[in-house]
Amino acid sequence: MFRNRSNDLSNYFFSGTDKIAFIEHIKESGLSLFKASKKYNINENRLKDWVKRYNKGLCLHDRSGRPTSIDEDSASDFRLWLMEQRQAQRTPRVKEVKNHIIEAVKKTKRARGQFDNDGDIHRRTIKRFKVSMDCRQGKGQTKTEARIEAEGDIRNAYSMAIMFLSFCSQLHSTMIYNWDATQYAVSTDEDGELCWIDDPEDDSPVTAASSGKTILFIKYYHFHNADGQCAPPVFVVADSSMDKDDMKAMEIKGLTNNTVPGSSGWLIFTQSRAGNDKFYRWFVQTVICPFVSDCRTSNEDKVALSSILVFICCIQLLPSLH
Repeated sequence: MFRNRSNDLSNYFFSGTDKIAFIEHIKESGLSLFKASKKYNINENRLKDWVKRYNKGLCLHDRSGRPTSIDEDSASDFRLWLMEQRQAQRTPRVKEVKNHIIEAVKKTKRARGQFDNDGDIHRRTIKRFKVSMDCRQGKGQTKTEARIEAEGDIRNAYSMAIMFLSFCSQLHSTMIYNWDATQYAVSTDEDGELCWIDDPEDDSPVTAASSGKTILFIKYYHFHNADGQCAPPVFVVADSSMDKDDMKAMEIKGLTNNTVPGSSGWLIFTQSRAGNDKFYRWFVQTVICPFVSDCRTSNEDKVALSSILVFICCIQLLPSLH
């Protein structure tokens, strides 16, 4: 790159990469540092310093001002990666983010002509960079890989929309029901915290793929209608010491999703978070039927179809019900 330049390089700004290329050019040309300094009008002591640092594998960046550990291109790539991971519901954990920052620092070193000695990056460097990127760190929800893929499949969205139009288009919102369950877990993973960058246009929960390192499963069964009315929440805790057919139910005041005085929720213990036959019979009789009955009183003329739909759902989940 220096063969076609003017011999006078006294006013040329050498980046770290340029210095390495210039030193290698001198070596290939067989020039002594004295002759190179005369030919290119560069101070000989300056060249000696470059060569000395080059031979020791030290930084060749201009030391008149301390450069940032990560250049703008690497920082931009990191920000894009972190935001894409969150949008894909795969918000990275702290350790994974640290590894990406280390790679960004190494990439910047190579671009500046610095030698990569494969050493670890100081934690203060990582912390400063995360602060400069407005990174946030904390807990988030986790989902299985299968669930993340299912939610991202457009075919599932279309099939759900078709079901809504087919069954619910003529129903009052009070009589359109949703029965679903959400699983929570207490993890043994010490690096359970996530790292992300807030996006003003994305208000979705911070979500990551489950690590699989869990010890306690809790499944939250919720039942509500499209009008915003909710049945009492039910939390099922897995207790492996219990018999597979056994179930313990505890009604707890205040364990609820509404502000109505006296409201309560249910804490259930079964061997598996998936429950058992005894649990589902209890759930239908104690939670679903009373809730549907209460909704029925305000829309008596539009009850029949919705009730059928609800109990079709129950029968699908409970083959033992006839």
